[in-house]
Amino acid sequence: MEKTYFIIKLENAVYNIQRVSGKTGLKSVYRYRPCCIAENGFILGVNDACENFDISINEPVKEALLKCADLYAETPRYVILKKASAEFLEICSRFGIAKLISFDECLLEIDNLPETEIHSFTSAVRESISNEMKIDSDIQLYKDYNKNLNPYSASVSWNDYAPELIAEQLSFKLGVDNACAKMFSMQIVDSNDITHSIDRRVDLPCNDYQMILFIIKNMLDITITASSISVNLYDIYLKQDEIKTEKRTKNAKNKLRKRQSWEYAKQNRQFSKIINENELFVYNNLCEFLQKNPLDLDFYELCIVAEKANSRRLKLGNYYAVFNYAERFGELCKILHQHNIKLLLCGYCPLLLIYMIKDICNADLYYHSIDEKTLNLMNLLEHYSPYPNLELKPAEKTEYDIAVSGKVQAGYSAKNSIYIVKKAFLASDEKDLIIDTAINQIFDFGEYGINGSQEQFVAIITNNSAQPDQTEIVVLEDEYSVIQEQSYITDINLPCWVLYRNKKFDEIYSKLEFNLFTVHNSSQIKQRDYNAGGDICVISAACIDCDGNVKLDGRCRYVKSSDVGKYDISEFVQRDDVFFAAAKSTVLKVARKPKGCIPNPSTVLLVPKDDVTITGDDISYFLSPEFKSFYDVALNHQRFVLSSDGLSQYFLGKLAV
Repeated sequence: MEKTYFIIKLENAVYNIQRVSGKTGLKSVYRYRPCCIAENGFILGVNDACENFDISINEPVKEALLKCADLYAETPRYVILKKASAEFLEICSRFGIAKLISFDECLLEIDNLPETEIHSFTSAVRESISNEMKIDSDIQLYKDYNKNLNPYSASVSWNDYAPELIAEQLSFKLGVDNACAKMFSMQIVDSNDITHSIDRRVDLPCNDYQMILFIIKNMLDITITASSISVNLYDIYLKQDEIKTEKRTKNAKNKLRKRQSWEYAKQNRQFSKIINENELFVYNNLCEFLQKNPLDLDFYELCIVAEKANSRRLKLGNYYAVFNYAERFGELCKILHQHNIKLLLCGYCPLLLIYMIKDICNADLYYHSIDEKTLNLMNLLEHYSPYPNLELKPAEKTEYDIAVSGKVQAGYSAKNSIYIVKKAFLASDEKDLIIDTAINQIFDFGEYGINGSQEQFVAIITNNSAQPDQTEIVVLEDEYSVIQEQSYITDINLPCWVLYRNKKFDEIYSKLEFNLFTVHNSSQIKQRDYNAGGDICVISAACIDCDGNVKLDGRCRYVKSSDVGKYDISEFVQRDDVFFAAAKSTVLKVARKPKGCIPNPSTVLLVPKDDVTITGDDISYFLSPEFKSFYDVALNHQRFVLSSDGLSQYFLGKLAV
């Protein structure tokens, strides 16, 4: 039996559905001023008056407001849209087998429809929709029907590409349909018309705009020059509103599931919001919060709140230990698997790790250099803890089996030490204090093991009575380990310890010249210095592309020469023999500085030393896959590949002549 297929789409559905519902402010103003429906910073629907100002769907709201400051905007009303979507499907189902592709688009299947009747048939469908929904529709014959039609997709040309726009389109569709997605698939068409596919599966359903945006950004392949991009969501299922979620467990030991990276980012935002809204960075407020637990948080969540707020109070950062990583550390740290030992906590230690260490080795815990306020927080947390009580005692002058510290320090004797330090330690002078001590294990907590900070942490395990031999490098993020000779990774001929050093690294290192630049950061430029009428362009990291070019476009801001003259950076304004580099970027981006430009705080200025000449080939090599792989190993897989410190600049090496 021959079948005929039609695609039926409601015109400007987001706007028109809310307008005709009469339950929003659009009905009273839509005839007299430009109106739109917008969410997450993008326009989803507009009225006719917007055409006079060249305001269109998918345009950023901030750009539309520059065209019309009187633009009226409303957020989408999902209840109204869902009801209209059901009505739309019911009308279409009267004419054949109907399937919603999206809330405003429907696939209609008809049996034995003669070609001569297509026009009258589509007119009847269009008229029914118009009469009952008061919305116009477009109906097209669909010849290339694919039964696996995916309703959740977004495609745009590369010139117009913004990951925020695609994330908004996808999250909006999922929000209307109350649906979730488990698989992300990205197709990038490059300038040679070659299609590249990237898939990413997530553990949990995701219909959150910020999470979709996070995943899309991390899926982008920066080595591809793209002409278009599309993102599709798969494994879609509808959530049932009537199903109640299970009550949250009070036992942190049940939180064993491995999380995806975007979940850690979302979690950090959520707990930062709790801290800020309740002003928990004020110590008395934090104590009262832990006593009353007004949000009914479990022990692990209370540890996060307490540690983030407390580390901020102590000006250590704004971080906390993540359960999955802390648990793996406890399982794999060999010196912890002994019992009835004396363990010294010397200085601040991640709170959750303290409870886990106590649980694993049943140690007698002593403390030194921990302030009374932190000790009080730990006592408050014990009321909710599934672990044995800590029973902390002041330190004694004796030899301990294990000392846990945030820095290398003398004063107390210990057979073994655990140093929980930032990766910057691997390039510091402090590292030389333990270079002749046996380092048995180094645990790399990666990007999210100690969450909430832009810094990455490692735990260094030493046997203080043994000679250096082999060191096990354990990557907690990816759950693998590698055995290295300690003398190999702590080579004094290198400016830092290189934990993941290998033959390929040595091969590239041997053919490069290093220490080529002096560094000038641009923190001198203040917000008050910016002036739209300025004559000097201020370059941000976003203006540097991955091909080594600086793009002077609408993202650039300006300052006046008279305002810049008071800063040291002014001497570089007219120079083009120096280089821009994106600071604290997840991608290495270096480009030659054009004349008439200066960097902003997201960019550093690399000035070649007197005897150094940097060519276009050198810049191309910095951006090559070979060098990026070498540079990643040199910086021990840190998330931010470039900063204003000497080490990250040192490894920007050119090929020796």
